[in-house]
Amino acid sequence: MIVKKYTIEILVITIILGLLFYSSDPVLYVDSYRFLKGSLTETGISDPPLYSTIILILNSIFKTLNSVVIFQTLFIGFGILFFLKTITKYFDIDVLSKAIIAIFLFLPMFKSYNNLLTEALSYTLSLIFVSFVVKLIYTFSTRNLFWTSILVILLLLIRNQFLFLYPIILLLYLGIISIDRSKKKLISLTISFIFIILSQNSIVFINKSIKQVSLENNTLLNNESGIFHYIYVDTIYISSTEDVELFKDESLKKTFAKNCEQHKTN
Repeated sequence: MIVKKYTIEILVITIILGLLFYSSDPVLYVDSYRFLKGSLTETGISDPPLYSTIILILNSIFKTLNSVVIFQTLFIGFGILFFLKTITKYFDIDVLSKAIIAIFLFLPMFKSYNNLLTEALSYTLSLIFVSFVVKLIYTFSTRNLFWTSILVILLLLIRNQFLFLYPIILLLYLGIISIDRSKKKLISLTISFIFIILSQNSIVFINKSIKQVSLENNTLLNNESGIFHYIYVDTIYISSTEDVELFKDESLKKTFAKNCEQHKTN
């Protein structure tokens, strides 16, 4: 009886363990290196901060990127179980149907669960978000509204493509208000929408400011192998060490002097 009661849980856990046994090594792509650098590029911030922050935290604790793959895989399992539990609560679904749904939900992740990209976490967060939207529609409560708001913020902070959630959430809230025009719901939904906008934009702004300071502190004036060296030193011809004195900035003088000496030795 116990096995029958937890058939879906056993199925999901078995698939999770199978994936991890197959491989927990991270698969890196060109885009992966942006996240490894904290979503920081020489031209500025190109990605939301959530995924790179998760990588930073896990890698700092466990000292290996395999921890990111393990976390992603376990999180996928949790998301699928949470989604199945939610729809089972509100819809009449038998065990066989849940098992088939679980397998189909895993299919998109078989090739990407160990990729060091945002797809795995984005997919799982989307499943949990849909679950809470269903909960919110059928059982409106402060708890469900709070977690719906949090899930929207997390999705906005993991991929720029999720900006489309703003109009979707607005339409969802308007739909809920149109069904039940209570003043309490109107106030709660308004606060939630404002909370989502302020939270997402504040976090992005703070992250952008921190990374920009980091970028400025690591300028290529102090690193002759970086952007400054590539753009300026290699495009300006310094004929002699005397020419270096034409520049007033001491950092520039040192950088150009080193470059001049390198050209002489070559």
